[in-house]
Amino acid sequence: MESHGLILMQLALLIGLKLAATTTPPEAAQSKPGCQTSCGSVNIPYPFGKIDGPDDCYITRNFQITCNTTGFDSPRAFLQNGNIQVLDISLEGELRIMLPVSFDCYSYNGTEIERDPLRYWLRLPKFPISDTKNKFTAVGCDTSAVIRGVRGGNYTTGCLSVCNNMDNMRNGTCSGVGCCQVPLPKGVRDYNISVSSYDYHSSVMNFNPCSYAFVAEEGNYSFSTLDLADLQKRTEFPVVLDWTIGSETCDDAKLNPSSYACKYNMSVCYEPENGPGYRCKCPEGYEGNPYLPDGCTDIDECETLNPCIGTCHNSLGSFECKCQKGYVGDGKRNGTGVTGCTHINNQFSRIIKIALGKYTGR
Repeated sequence: MESHGLILMQLALLIGLKLAATTTPPEAAQSKPGCQTSCGSVNIPYPFGKIDGPDDCYITRNFQITCNTTGFDSPRAFLQNGNIQVLDISLEGELRIMLPVSFDCYSYNGTEIERDPLRYWLRLPKFPISDTKNKFTAVGCDTSAVIRGVRGGNYTTGCLSVCNNMDNMRNGTCSGVGCCQVPLPKGVRDYNISVSSYDYHSSVMNFNPCSYAFVAEEGNYSFSTLDLADLQKRTEFPVVLDWTIGSETCDDAKLNPSSYACKYNMSVCYEPENGPGYRCKCPEGYEGNPYLPDGCTDIDECETLNPCIGTCHNSLGSFECKCQKGYVGDGKRNGTGVTGCTHINNQFSRIIKIALGKYTGR
């Protein structure tokens, strides 16, 4: 009986050690202590924070998030206290929001029956629209759409689509017939959209009574001839904004440690192209939130990447692969050996063959 009890104790100890070895370390915090971490399905990482929480939940007013629980099936996040819905906040410096469609519609007698030609984009200087992730799109067969910079902006661009039937249109392609697209300039922080018709849609009324224009994230709109009737009831599209901290360079920001936003002691500061301002990131081999003092944690590459054909040893910010006894190589998958590890006998044979080849001239 005593031996059975000893065996059970040893088994319990082994199980406990196994669980301790496989337990995933706790994730680093994304929000400040005492601050709301999410609103509905939207995570709220610092430097963003809920508007009705403590003042230190967000870095400045531009980063305030309102969580609206009234009138929706589930809570929705909005930027500051406005009506711009937030879909996602990325610590890589992207903010996905929803923006409305501008439209201009006519009746069979040429009377304008519905018009919303001017839609002003979010007027916040801290959040320029991404010029690499969005396109300006117009849909219609009697459609002129223009997007202009406002509040000191010095650009005007747009596109024109004129057609009298759907014969040359292809679903899934915005070719300029029925649908046209143009890229956006870099650094756009606000704009207005105007959309209009040249002939009141009179010659295309039977299949296209309206003109539509909107900014949308690439990949979130695919043209269909069905869109010419009513845009298939869509009234808004996702748009990607770029966000940065302040308007200083990294070197200038570091001169004031109290306001410098990269709080993790090994975090890396960098300046994005769609600035001004700077962003922070965790050092290589770490993940998490570099805007918090304890926000970055080591990535266990051995656990997440399975990079070794041999034995993997994780270390802070890195990892090391080792071949098993009797094998040589760097131990990595697709490493210097055929599979990262080569049996010593095979390695020796290969060296002898190379040497003999050189000696014999073969």
